[in-house]
Amino acid sequence: MRLSREELKQKIKENGCDNSLSWSKLNTFVEDPYSFYLKYLKGIKEEKKNAYAFLGDIVHKGLEQFYANEVTREQMIENFENGMIDQHNKSIHFVKDETQNQSIENKYYTCILNFLHNYEKKSSKSKLEQFVGMPFEHYYVQGYIDHTYPLLVEEKDAQDNIIEKQYVVIEDFKTSTAYTGKTIDEKAGQLKLYAIMLSNNYNIPISNIKIGWNFLKYVKVDYKQKNGTIKTSNIERNDLVNKLKTKVKTVTKTLGYSEEDLKNFYNIMEDNLKQYKNNNIFDGMPEEFYNYFSIHDCFVEIPFDEQKKEEFINYMIEQIHLMDAKIETYNLTKDDTLFYQEVTKENSFFFLNLCGYTAKNHKPLKDYLEKFQSFDKPIQAYDKKDEELDSFMDSLFNEME
Repeated sequence: MRLSREELKQKIKENGCDNSLSWSKLNTFVEDPYSFYLKYLKGIKEEKKNAYAFLGDIVHKGLEQFYANEVTREQMIENFENGMIDQHNKSIHFVKDETQNQSIENKYYTCILNFLHNYEKKSSKSKLEQFVGMPFEHYYVQGYIDHTYPLLVEEKDAQDNIIEKQYVVIEDFKTSTAYTGKTIDEKAGQLKLYAIMLSNNYNIPISNIKIGWNFLKYVKVDYKQKNGTIKTSNIERNDLVNKLKTKVKTVTKTLGYSEEDLKNFYNIMEDNLKQYKNNNIFDGMPEEFYNYFSIHDCFVEIPFDEQKKEEFINYMIEQIHLMDAKIETYNLTKDDTLFYQEVTKENSFFFLNLCGYTAKNHKPLKDYLEKFQSFDKPIQAYDKKDEELDSFMDSLFNEME
């Protein structure tokens, strides 16, 4: 349960801090300083909400209620479907381009619905929306963890003996595209902070905490190859059969089944997918197929240890000092250009689709869009219908494909 305003004030006072700070606030300063200025210094409410955020809230709430036994699986699914209808009726988009938006919406609906049909509770001791907080610099840093649960893992010690090690897992439910490569570290700040706060609050060593995202639109498939090694792939739920066909064909030949059998296997898998049986995609096929494949939730773990902890703490201190300095200078000068960050083609997707502000208030976005307006036409409030702007948006996204 979330703290009330008064309870948070009491936490700030008890810890001798000046104010509270969330990761969301600090990260907004880092990624989009002008939105930080609008939201936290000017107090201007965000003007729009994208479909990822709108539907993500519904999914998160549904899982919280599901774990608390406040809703059944069927009710959770029904609430999500109603949310999709509501999102569509309110014209809350994933992206501006209508064709792209419809394609993304259809895939999103299929994948999340599949997840909700297949998801199993991790533990009877799971906690959702768990509050964590600690004093940091002159702030009381606080937040709410999507999901924490205990995990017992068999590992080898220094002498190669099998031992059981107890972990606490910090899991963030994500309905977005799965992160890969350097994006994993770039997006991991919130989970790193939560690990530090959980460690601090409950005296848990960092080495006993696992952090990561559960990308709900995906499944993780472990496939045993001919040489016995395991290859792991992250596959979007709606595309599972298509992505597995080549591997299933190989296994079918290995096990001595015919081409006719293979066609039948494909049909069985397609039928299972339509029934949202991702985790049991081979249901109705020979059980030996399960010896080659293991399908489970797409949990992407983030490496985190004491060294990475110290590096992240130094990063937090650096960003907080930069934020405080700009706020202090702004209070003296009232110069909003202190928070100006140029919108470019490379980062425009975020500002056009995920940013909570339109060019009506967001000056860097307005300047970016102005470049594509005719010089004899004045800039208008971009949250209103504008055929010329729509044409620009369409051409931009076609270019980005």
